[in-house]
Amino acid sequence: MEAYISAISHAEPDKIISNEDLWKWCIDKISRQVDRHDKLVSAQEIALKRKKIWIENTRRTNENENSETLAVKAVNNLRIKYWAQILDTLDWIYVWTFTSWHIFPWVASQIANSLWIEWRIETKDVNTACNSFLQAIIDANRAIKSWDLKKVLVVWVDSISKLLDWKYPAAVPFGDAAAGVILEARDFVESKENNFWIVNNRTYYRGQNSDAVTCKSNCFDNGTDKYYFQIDWPVVYDVWVKKTIEMVDSYVHEMGINITDFDYIVPHQANEKMLHEISKWIWYPEERVLKTLKNNWNTGAASIPLTLSKHENKFTEGDRLLLITFGAWFTLTLVDIFRWKMKNIVE
Repeated sequence: MEAYISAISHAEPDKIISNEDLWKWCIDKISRQVDRHDKLVSAQEIALKRKKIWIENTRRTNENENSETLAVKAVNNLRIKYWAQILDTLDWIYVWTFTSWHIFPWVASQIANSLWIEWRIETKDVNTACNSFLQAIIDANRAIKSWDLKKVLVVWVDSISKLLDWKYPAAVPFGDAAAGVILEARDFVESKENNFWIVNNRTYYRGQNSDAVTCKSNCFDNGTDKYYFQIDWPVVYDVWVKKTIEMVDSYVHEMGINITDFDYIVPHQANEKMLHEISKWIWYPEERVLKTLKNNWNTGAASIPLTLSKHENKFTEGDRLLLITFGAWFTLTLVDIFRWKMKNIVE
């Protein structure tokens, strides 16, 4: 028994932030928080930096939205996109996020409540970030194989904008989004009529420099700004690019394949320049690297499933995809999957 992805959908906040909108919004933020820092980056500088790094606009949750509401919206979009029965007989709801508005109840429990599911299913949240899509796929695949589960709903969601200090350029390349998939168990022969079939995976961890990406809990705020999401971009850029190239090279040599055997590469949407460098050094055509950077930028846990969902119509039967993540805790993961014709989509 193996797992395949039978359904995928996503959700975005309604509010779109353009470069001009960001400039106006930041003026207010800066005027109210000017005493919090010795260094002050103007809103104009932030907006110009967004333009320089290929951002046209991004989406941000408003005062009435958070990770929980986005996650429920993504699940509702699954019900709209597919037959409503796609969410029947769930065994497990699994949510990956580091920006949940509540420590408890879990986001997964709130999704179960929105679906009017009571005690017959297990719910679980995992506190994680950019690397979570592939880690969740690997974990859910193992659970299906080991625990005899039939159907698992996995949701990735982050509203990173609520954790950012907008006076600093590090706040520039982030947005909010959610995405969800259904993983089902079936024999290989039966699954050829369906969507993404998981072929292989690898995970690598680098302990050094792990403090280059930090976010302390605001439950323990002592009046400082320490709970803001903080990132040391020079360190992150150097390590992630170098180690991702090493990971991909190692995998293709181990498997005895060429990198161009993959029809598409779907990377974590961290930075346009990083993706350009990675595709150049692994000798892979950049036009086949799928991106959502211009209109979403880095959406944390939702990054890869959002990209898959938005580019779903590009994929044809038999396509082979390489999914690559790198993120907080300096964990790198890749998943090698095939794509077959989807069966349950509503025409």
